[in-house]
Amino acid sequence: MSQQPATGDLVLGRYELAEHVGEGGFAEVYRAVDTRTGGDVAVKYPNYEGSRNDRDVIDEYFQKEEKTLARIRDAGGHDNLMSLVDCGDHEGVSVLVVEYVDGFELDDAIHRTGPLEETEEVREVGIALCDAMSFLHETEIVYRDLKPDNVMVTNRGGEATPV
Repeated sequence: MSQQPATGDLVLGRYELAEHVGEGGFAEVYRAVDTRTGGDVAVKYPNYEGSRNDRDVIDEYFQKEEKTLARIRDAGGHDNLMSLVDCGDHEGVSVLVVEYVDGFELDDAIHRTGPLEETEEVREVGIALCDAMSFLHETEIVYRDLKPDNVMVTNRGGEATPV
């Protein structure tokens, strides 16, 4: 891809980028609208320009993430794990389209309000995380990057749910 994606771009002929929502060492993430369903999704682009990693390392990461998300989907998925919606090549770059999680990182919540102190809240988040990790273990997927800034907390049905 010769230029960075921009709001309004149509990705994979279906997903219209609405806003840039974050970036990390491997990917930039955009909230997008699925033009077929009208629902929100997250589109992950390789972060070639903003990463300290080599292009080959980033490409390998994307391939591994796609395979892992496909394995989760093929095993029936899990409510507390991000779902793969679509993937493909867009203008010569691999992109992943995943479930959009409308929430906040657990790390942000801790920095904003301090450590979780309500016993019930801690219990709910802990059980949800353990349930997700148990599913990954049963699916023979090893997740080596569990940390507060990789846990999204939503308010599904009135309960905090890590995804």
